[in-house]
Amino acid sequence: MSGADGCQRLGERVLSAIDAGIFPAASLAVMHRNSLVINRAWGWVDPDEKTHRTSSQTLFDCASLTKLFTTTVFLQLVNEGRIKLEDRLSAVVPEFSAERLRPIVGQQDPHTLAPIAASAEAGQNWVDAETVTFRHLLTHTAGLPAWRALFFEVRQPDPLIEDHEERWRRLLPFICRYPFHSVPASQLVYSDLGMILLGLAITRLTRRTLPEALEEYVLQLLKLGNICFQPRLNGRECVEIVPTEYDDRWRKRRIWGEVHDENAAAMGGVAGHAGLFGTAEDVVRFGEAWRTNAIDLNLELHQKAIQEQAASASEKRGLGWELYTAQGSSAGDHFHETAYGHTGFTGTSLWIDPERELVVSLLTNRVYQGRHEEGIHEFRRQMHDLLTEVMD
Repeated sequence: MSGADGCQRLGERVLSAIDAGIFPAASLAVMHRNSLVINRAWGWVDPDEKTHRTSSQTLFDCASLTKLFTTTVFLQLVNEGRIKLEDRLSAVVPEFSAERLRPIVGQQDPHTLAPIAASAEAGQNWVDAETVTFRHLLTHTAGLPAWRALFFEVRQPDPLIEDHEERWRRLLPFICRYPFHSVPASQLVYSDLGMILLGLAITRLTRRTLPEALEEYVLQLLKLGNICFQPRLNGRECVEIVPTEYDDRWRKRRIWGEVHDENAAAMGGVAGHAGLFGTAEDVVRFGEAWRTNAIDLNLELHQKAIQEQAASASEKRGLGWELYTAQGSSAGDHFHETAYGHTGFTGTSLWIDPERELVVSLLTNRVYQGRHEEGIHEFRRQMHDLLTEVMD
């Protein structure tokens, strides 16, 4: 397939997804062999009025891609010798073990809010919160529940989001009282709560806010000027940011220029698990920095982060990163087994194929019409399969 033909097919696939209502806006940036070879955008910032087209400078809600930036800051601190992977979380966040012995119970469905029961065997155990380490947080094996509705503990935020540090102080006691889901190191359970706590640990270790630590340890180093928390408080107008869904269960408004994730919003728009906004180009350059180790981690730590540290029947994890599995990956069927990446609930993804020297940032706002999942997974797979055809 020629490059021109391949790019045309990619564009046609995106436009067909827009026509099908999977999302109203998308941006794709691709780096191949150290060069930015694709940087395109489609759709509308305002899909009802259609007065502002999406551009390569449009910001998207990165959602859980935020976790990769949080991970990178923390690993920089490990690299400096300021903390170790095996150190206890409670040594940095002592509030976490204030209620040291906590029971194992079920979880909470993030969409319906319904309780999810724990297994009968799990219900016989208690967990010593002192045993949770930073390695557990980074590999999603801390035994923490995947999600809890923290946002119901505070009033809904103003669209120009309020001070996150005050909100943190109000919400931290709730996070530190939640029961566990499993014994640490026994199961891989992808947990927002673990990454929230990792973000808090960064603020304690650096004595900076999370945005300040991110700026110092990642954004300045990589010259990423379009990655930020709280974009409207950082001088960006709504027409520069794609909106997400109408929140009918808490905020009662269209989410535009503020983080989609309710828990991150409840924390004032700044959290370790969600809250960052960015362009596809800056996200892909962040991925390229990981591929080439321009983040300058020592080789052993860099390799640990992108190689298997924990696994379940359906997924494998490095340190913060999801590792490629051939069966049903959002990166499609043709990435190499050494590939690694992450997805975000709003419709974002970043995948890196070291063998091909290929990095793909694909950002959408697939939650614009609601939280249904129809179409986004297959769209991602098709786009990555097309890209491997184009680049090969």
